[in-house]
This record gives sequence, structure tokens and C-alpha cells, in this order.
Amino acid sequence: MIIPNVHGITHKPKGGLRNNQPPEEPRKGRNTLPSVEGKEMNKKQIGTATICMAILALLLGAPLSIQPAKGAADIVALKTQNPVVVDGIPSETFWSQTQPTVLSLAGTTVYGGKVPEMWVRAAHDGKNIYILMQWPDTKESRTSGPARRLNLSTPGNLIGQYHANATHYYADAGLVTWWMGAQKPTVIPATNNEMGGSPTRRASLFGWTASDKAELWAWKSSALDMGNPYWPYAGLDVGVTTWHWGDNTGKPYTMPYSAAYQGLFNSTGYWILGDGLLHSKGCQQPGTKNFEVRARGVWNGGMWTLELSRPLVSSPENRPYTLSLESGNTYWAVFGAQDGNKGEWEEVASRSNWVSVELSNDLFPLEKQMQDVVAAAGVASKAAGDAVKSAGDASKVAGDASKVAGDAVKVAADASKAAESSVKAASDASKVAADAAKASESSVKTAGEAAKGADAAAKNSADAQKVSQDALSAAQQAIRAAEDTRKTAEATTNLAYGTIGIAIAAIIVSVVMGLRRRKP
Repeated sequence: MIIPNVHGITHKPKGGLRNNQPPEEPRKGRNTLPSVEGKEMNKKQIGTATICMAILALLLGAPLSIQPAKGAADIVALKTQNPVVVDGIPSETFWSQTQPTVLSLAGTTVYGGKVPEMWVRAAHDGKNIYILMQWPDTKESRTSGPARRLNLSTPGNLIGQYHANATHYYADAGLVTWWMGAQKPTVIPATNNEMGGSPTRRASLFGWTASDKAELWAWKSSALDMGNPYWPYAGLDVGVTTWHWGDNTGKPYTMPYSAAYQGLFNSTGYWILGDGLLHSKGCQQPGTKNFEVRARGVWNGGMWTLELSRPLVSSPENRPYTLSLESGNTYWAVFGAQDGNKGEWEEVASRSNWVSVELSNDLFPLEKQMQDVVAAAGVASKAAGDAVKSAGDASKVAGDASKVAGDAVKVAADASKAAESSVKAASDASKVAADAAKASESSVKTAGEAAKGADAAAKNSADAQKVSQDALSAAQQAIRAAEDTRKTAEATTNLAYGTIGIAIAAIIVSVVMGLRRRKP
């Protein structure tokens, strides 16, 4: 028997595989499974991831190792913030950060159980859930012959069996049954993917009641998957290249991407979602959406690796028939597989017990540590920014202080200069005061002499007053004499003007008389 690592590379275990018993605690005692070795094409990626993990370990002071996801559930789907490609090649770094949950598988009927064990991991990104399933299969089977039933199961008598040999066999398949009830199911786990409503297709075979229902994903290697021999056609029926019915009738039946069947599984049958998906309307739920479950299976070296994905909440058309998932909650599921080369098909399969699946709010370890590093870097960057700002403020304060000191030095220099000027002024004032004292002495002497002169002047003033009065009286007499002279002169002038007038008149008369005597 062989055991896979996360990349689908296989190796032999050191000890024998466990017997085919359902596990009470699926993760207990399974720390030897699987290692993270990687394909040749992924060595660079693994090396880069290892370096990054080591750097982060040094930064955070915490060792990095692959650990089982913490939680009370059997399978814990941690959260990733990285893009995921559903291609059957688990190259995303987060897949290698947790140990898988190892499930022991049992037959859905006494002729099932050909796949003894399965390794399951889960993740989500807040919008979609991702399931990674790996199981051993010695031979890849991508085609399926007509179903040849040898034994028919009935309720309480699960003896279903199909004919298979080296030339007649069936396609390999991977299965997930999601319980749609609120409590842990008590009914027998089932993965019956025979489509429609015949007695062998009903959950009632396994003790389910009318109120019990589940959402069943059925990935089949021969149809809808990119690896089917007829890709890009769906591969449902050999040679069928157009849609049989529905809105797409007559159009090329090509696949938009690799997918799995999705349907409602209950006590009446298995009802496929997606109008026109099958050749018969009777096996489908009308008015529902196609290809909501993406899936891709890759067989390599005796091991199937299957990736599946579905939105946490289905489309409005499919929502009444599916389980809505929410981060922080726990759900119940059955994981199974069919080895078509060994006669497993539809009713007959290998399946796990009911296992709990928790959608955790926690990030994968490396992403969480990276987030912490980014957050710490943000805090450090802010602190550095604050320090730079503080240094700038301190520099400004120092500059202001330097300016104040410069101003103080200038004021001190001006004060010193003013003090020198004051000393000089005081010296000049002292000299002026001495000169003033000397001038004052001279002034006192001059004042004494002036006083003597004033006495003499007073005496001379009395004499001058008398002379002045006599002069005034003489002046008044002169004025009166001048007035009389003026009047006499005026009379003489008038007399002269009269005399001149008489003389002129006499001349005129004389001229006139002379002129008269000259006439003939």
C-alpha cells in the first residue's frame, strides 16, 4: 500500500496499513501521514515557502511545523486569503501547512469497501469551501461499461453488487455527502449516487426517513471532469456532443470548466441539480443551476488527488436543495470513493463514518504569521514615522532656541555698545558741567558789572527823558510850520495856474486877430 503527500507523490509506509475499521477519532495517532515532499516542478515553490517560513519564524520567534488544525471537529477548514485553483494539483502553499485527517473507509454494502483509507483536508476563503481528497487506487479508470447488477440491496439488507472483471469495469469516483440537518445524524452514512428515484437509488435503503436529506457531490472520472476521454464535451454519453433538452437544446455540450455532479439525496432518490444536464428530465430538479461544484481529479502513481469547490452559499436557484455554509460553524459529512476496476459503482462504494467539518475563522499558520508580521511592520512604520516627526519637532525647537540665543547675543552686544555710549555721554556731560560752572562764574562777574552799568544808565535815562521832551516840543512846532508852508505853496500854485490860463487866452486872441488882417 502507498501513502500520498499533499502533492500526490506516493511512498511506501514504514509499517503496514491499518485494517479496515471505522475510526472513533479520525485524527488520533496519525502524525506520520503524509509528508510534504513535492514534485520536481514544485521544488522551487517549496524552497521559497520554506525560506519564507524560516524568516517568519525568526521574526516572530515561533517555530513553524506542520500541525493538525486545532479545533473540536474531525476536519477543520482554516481560512486562506490566497487564490485557489481547482485543478487536482494542490500546489497552493496552505495545503502543506496542516496534517490531513485520515479516514478509514467501509463498504456501503457488503461488496463495497475496496478503498481502505482516505486523506482529507479542507479550507475556505470566506466565499468558497475547498476540499482536498486523496485515496489509493492501483489502476486509473476513466471509462465505464454498462451497469451489471448481480445483487440488489433492500432496506436492512445491503447486499448490492455489480459484475466487474479485467474487461468490464466502471469509472472511479469521489463522493461527499453533506448532512442538511441541525444535529449529528444517527442514520447510516451513505453516498448512493445512482441518479433518479428507483428503489436502489434512495436513502431509505440506509434507514433515512422522509425528513432526512443531504446534499451529495459525486465526482466521476468519466464525466464532467477535464480528464474524461471526451473533453471538452461532458462525456455523459458516448458520442453525445449537443444538449438533449432545456434552454441549451441543440447547442454544443462543452464544459465551461471541470466539475462534479451536485444533487439532493433523500428518501425518494438522488435528484441532480442543473437543467438539461442529463439525457433524462426525470433524474433532475427543474429550474436549477448547472456546474456549481467545481472539481478536478488527477491520478498519479497509484493515488487519486481530487479537489472540489463550491460557494459557501449556493445560487438562489439551488439554495432550497443545498446546505448553506458559514464560517465559524460545524457541519457533518461523509467522504467516500469508488474503485471502478473492483466493481464499485453508484450504490456500492467505500465511505467514512459521519465526520464533523468546522469552518474556522483562523487563518492558515503561515498566512497568520505573515499577517502578524505585516501588522508588526505597520506598527513599527508608524513608530518610525512618529520618531521622525518628533526628531523634526526637536530640530525645529533647537533652531528656534538657536535663533533666540543669536538674538540675545545681539541684544547683549547692543547693550554693551549703549553702555559705552552712556559712559562717553556721562564724560561729555561732566565736561559740559565744568564749562557751565566756569561760565556761571563769568556770568556772576558780568552781572555785577551790569548792575553798575544799570545804575549809571538810570541816571542818564532821566537826563535823556528831559532832552526828549524838549525835542518833541520842537518837532511839533516844526510840523505846524511845515503845514503853513504847504498851504502857502498850494495857494501860489493855484495863482500860477490862473496866470498861465490868462496868458494862453491872450495868445489865442492875438493869433485870431492877426489872421483876420491878412485877408484881401
